[in-house]
Amino acid sequence: MSNQLNGSIPGELGQLNLKTLILGDNRLSGEIPQAFFHLSSLQYLNLESNMLGKALPPNIGELLPNLMQLTLANNIFEGSIPDSFGNNALGLEVIDLFLTISQGKFLPLWENFRI
Repeated sequence: MSNQLNGSIPGELGQLNLKTLILGDNRLSGEIPQAFFHLSSLQYLNLESNMLGKALPPNIGELLPNLMQLTLANNIFEGSIPDSFGNNALGLEVIDLFLTISQGKFLPLWENFRI
């Protein structure tokens, strides 16, 4: 369900103590604010079906250690999927990157996931 939000994601959201953030199915663009990567208590992040881009931080798994579910499907991210998802995000149970435009390797990431 869309809230029809558009523009960039306000960095101020990264100053809140959030466990769940769902901003999917909107028209948000730009990059994920750096402040989001300080939400160490965040467990569920859904940014699917927007127009978000740029590269994900290489150490995203370290920055969001409590993340259990990450949904970034249907966006336009650049670069490789960070290895830190597999190496450091041990609690990550669901990662949805369906149709996310990205370049790089997936295989090293998946070696560390339990199936």
